[in-house]
Amino acid sequence: MNKPKISNARKTHIAEAKIFWKNVDYLKAINGLTDHDVACALKRSISTIYNRKSEPETTDLRDVYNAALYFGIEPAARLLIPLTAGLVEPFALDEEDEGE
Repeated sequence: MNKPKISNARKTHIAEAKIFWKNVDYLKAINGLTDHDVACALKRSISTIYNRKSEPETTDLRDVYNAALYFGIEPAARLLIPLTAGLVEPFALDEEDEGE
């Protein structure tokens, strides 16, 4: 019986981490924020944010959790359905839902 191979995910780009940063960019754009605002919210330096975007595999759960709190999204939701994956449009409230 063959043993399953151990993942070398830290050495490759993880699709979910790429999607996470695309979602952060989307939320940043619709809220009129800058990378500096996001860095402050995530308690990271601006250079760390740039590094995370260029090397998404370095993203950790702290980044995901702090982004969820900052943008008012349930932390687990950041791990499930991407806001922008190229296949579906981001969720938008109807005008009648905004007043509730």
